[in-house]
This record gives sequence, C-alpha cells and structure tokens, in this order.
Amino acid sequence: MQEILSQLEELQSASPPLDPTELVERERRWKQLTDRLQSLSLALQLQRALASEEMRKKELDLAQAGSKKLKNFGWRPVTIRFLGGAEISLVARYFARSEARVTKGKGAYCGLILLGVHDRCSPALASEVAKLAAAMNSLEDARGHLKEMGVKLSVKQIATIAYHFSRRARQDQ
Repeated sequence: MQEILSQLEELQSASPPLDPTELVERERRWKQLTDRLQSLSLALQLQRALASEEMRKKELDLAQAGSKKLKNFGWRPVTIRFLGGAEISLVARYFARSEARVTKGKGAYCGLILLGVHDRCSPALASEVAKLAAAMNSLEDARGHLKEMGVKLSVKQIATIAYHFSRRARQDQ
C-alpha cells in the first residue's frame, strides 16, 4: 500500500497535463492505482475479520448448522478478486466433512461465506458482474465492459457468477 501511495504522490506532484492524450493517460493511471489501493485496503480488512475470534465462533456455528457437520481443516490460501480487478491471496479457515473431501477441494471457506464472498469474488464485484450480465446484449459484451473496468473474467466465469448471484437473490426472497 505504501508503494501505491508513493506513486500517487508522484502523480500529484507531476507537472499538469498539457494535452488531452496526456490527461487521459494520467486519469487511467490514477484509476488503476486507486483501484489497487482500494482492493489492498479491503483485503487487509477482510483478513482481519477472518482472523477474529468472533468470526471463528460464527464459522463453527455455520459448520455445525447443516445436516452434515463440517470439520475445521485449518488455514488455507484462497485468492479473492475485488471490484477494482485485483486478485489478492488471503488465508481462511477451510471446512469439509472429511480429509478425502479436502484433497478433492470439496469444502467451504465458512468465513468468506459469512462475509458474502462467493465464487472467490467480493460481494461488490459479484453484484456488478450480475448487473452487467443482465443488462448487456451478451456475456461477451459484459466481459468487454468488465475488462475496461480492469476486471478480467472469462465468459464462463461471468455466467457462473451471475447465475450463483441470482440464485442467492431468489433464496433470500
């Protein structure tokens, strides 16, 4: 975060832009840096929340709530994609029914679920993806718009995120 802040300070102290091309380039650079700073700041807050004792208790309650109890298999790395497009690795407690299911990747990050992180996307990004998928003429158009925003997702990822988002919305109704 310090590196990004120093880059922003350099941009701030640079001489003013003298033509439209330079202004466009500078505006895009500012957006890239501020998006990255936002993602890193949010990732830090997310990691702190996951490490809290209160979250541990909520995770255990969620793991025991279903008909098939889940066991805590410790901290595992997980990469989360944020609204600014950054993918940041965190560590979260991983729950599964058995060791065999852990090796197959058939478990859950209960803390992330409790915080609204699904499909390894922040809630804001998932909402934006679902909105674009519904509003655009095609998923390819949504992918292009997301790419302009700095978010690189495949059409298949967009479809999956949008479908899961709408399914959760229907369940909440």
